[in-house]
Amino acid sequence: MRPQLLWKINRPLQKPFVKDYDATEPTHAGYMMSRAVGAVVLVASVTMLINTL
Repeated sequence: MRPQLLWKINRPLQKPFVKDYDATEPTHAGYMMSRAVGAVVLVASVTMLINTL
């Protein structure tokens, strides 16, 4: 598949998280989603580290 086709399909999913489709700056909800995913990854990695020790 061409990337342009994937971008067209992905546009409705990005709507709540992106101010402008041609720009890369996310909205407030996009920043919050990024922080939430980062926190989940951090907690999961610390948990795995503790379990291996």
